[in-house]
Amino acid sequence: MTSEQWIGVLIMGIGVYFIVCSIWFRDFVLYKLKVQRAIDWYGEDVAHVGYLVVGIVAFVGGIAKLAGAF
Repeated sequence: MTSEQWIGVLIMGIGVYFIVCSIWFRDFVLYKLKVQRAIDWYGEDVAHVGYLVVGIVAFVGGIAKLAGAF
């Protein structure tokens, strides 16, 4: 694997982290620290959906980077 592909794997990992935490592990300490400002601004449900969308976008971007699309 090249370094560009490893970056894609890293981006995919971050996407999976946001997806999993926004759906199942909302009480995880690191996730709560990250999402607290969005909860204060937009409310809890909207903030979690926003991070779910960010996670999906990061996961798809990581797959594209791993495949060498950009």
